[in-house]
Amino acid sequence: ILNKASKKFPNNYEILRGYGLVEFRRNNIKDALSFLQRANKIYENDTETVILLAKAEAIAKDFAAAQKFAVRAIERDPTNSEAQIVYAQVLTQVQGLDTGVVYLNDLINKFSYTVEFRLALAELYKNNDKFNEAQKIYSQLVDADPKNKQAHMGLGESYRGIGQMDKALKEFFTSAVLDPSDADGLYHAGLVYLDLGKYADAVTQFSRAATVNPLFPKLHYYVGRAFFLNGEYEKALQSAMEERKINPNLAD
Repeated sequence: ILNKASKKFPNNYEILRGYGLVEFRRNNIKDALSFLQRANKIYENDTETVILLAKAEAIAKDFAAAQKFAVRAIERDPTNSEAQIVYAQVLTQVQGLDTGVVYLNDLINKFSYTVEFRLALAELYKNNDKFNEAQKIYSQLVDADPKNKQAHMGLGESYRGIGQMDKALKEFFTSAVLDPSDADGLYHAGLVYLDLGKYADAVTQFSRAATVNPLFPKLHYYVGRAFFLNGEYEKALQSAMEERKINPNLAD
C-alpha cells in the first residue's frame, strides 16, 4: 500500500513516516531511522515522526539524539502523553530507573486521570525486572478497568517474572478473550507452558496464536523450540525454516 501511495505522492512525509513505522515494528532500526529522518526533513513539525525518531534512536543506543527528539516532541505538544512517556523512558536509560520513576510519578500527580502514565510506570518497572512493583500497579489498573487488555498483559508478564505461572496464564487468557484478533495473549501463554516444560501445551497455544496471526514475530521459532525440547527434531526443523521465510535475518 505504501509503495502504491509513494508513486502517486513522492516525498510525502506521512508516507515516509509510514515506511519508518513498518521498519521500526520489524525491528529494522537502521532503515526506520533513514525513512524517519527523511520525513522529518520534509516537515519538521510532525509530532508523530519526532516521537518515532526518539524511540528508534533509543533502540539504536544514541541516547543524546533520542533525548533531543523527545524534548522537541514535548515542546511542540506538552499534552501528548506518548511524547512524555518516551522522554521518561529515555531518562531512565540515560540517568537510571529512579529518575524515570520520579518523572512519571510527577505526571501521574498532575494528570491523575491519565491511565497511560500509570501503564508506562508499570512497564518501566517490568522492563527493569522490578516485577513486584509492576505487578502492584497493573493489579490496580485491572481492578479499575477489567477490560484493559494492556494491563492484563502487563500483569501476566509480571506474574511470569516472579514465577506465579498459574496467575500469569489466567491474565494471558483473559487478554485473548478481550481481543480475539490479537495473538499476543496466546503467544505469551505458550511461553509460560514452555517455561513449565509442558511442550505439547506450548505448541497448542502457539498454534492457536498462529491461526490469529501466522506472521507473528518469532512465533514459529518458539513452536520449533517446543518441538526441539520435546525431541521432535523434524518438526523443529520445519518450524525453524518457516520462521526463516518470515524473518530471514533473525539470528535465533
